[in-house]
Amino acid sequence: MVGKAQNTISEILALMALTEEIRSDARHRKELSRGALLKVARIKRATSQRKAYDALIASLGMPKK
Repeated sequence: MVGKAQNTISEILALMALTEEIRSDARHRKELSRGALLKVARIKRATSQRKAYDALIASLGMPKK
């Protein structure tokens, strides 16, 4: 109906579990893969999500914003 695969829609909805702060930062980091962000989004606690996101950024050698 929307012209996207069901898997794509499911992934986009899963990314909504990220905190607004992480979503906003990730929009400006085109190097981040959807898969990596989905792993962070699966973490339930916001503080744990932030730690995982910061670790992801550090592992890619990106500066913190």
